[in-house]
Amino acid sequence: MSNDLLSQVRGISADVAAKHADDVDRQARFPIETVRALQQVKAMSASVPTDLGGAGSDMRQLSAMCASLAQGCASSAMVFAMHHIQVACLARHGLESSFFRDYLAELVAKQYVLASMTSEVGTAGDTRSNSTASGSVHGWANAVAGSNDRSSANHVSLAIAASPRLAGYRASFL
Repeated sequence: MSNDLLSQVRGISADVAAKHADDVDRQARFPIETVRALQQVKAMSASVPTDLGGAGSDMRQLSAMCASLAQGCASSAMVFAMHHIQVACLARHGLESSFFRDYLAELVAKQYVLASMTSEVGTAGDTRSNSTASGSVHGWANAVAGSNDRSSANHVSLAIAASPRLAGYRASFL
């Protein structure tokens, strides 16, 4: 990772995340403005290896970016951190697979947002009593995709459903 990317993330924290943090917290909403700004500077692919087009950021560098984002908006930092937990898992454990290498290269190009649906009770965090809160997940997916069209949310990753292509699995709310 170059210092330039960290500088850009610091700027986004100050100029975008901080500006919207109060509304994000009061409305309990997804920090879409910050995510879009991070996508524009390709920060959503920071943990993807350089040979696939990412910045190749390590955990210390990602931590510095998260810490910077947290200064402006804690919710934005959490989204960024949770996204990179998923991306880093693919980058660390999936590089021998051409499928995952292609997916990571696609993530770099399109700046997808990955998340784990296993972290929240009601969306699969408690898999034995899944209530599938499709309305709230659908709303989150559409906020990221910037549309109310369900088809535009196809690449919002939800755990193993990082895209409809992964493992042939397509969640009903994508």
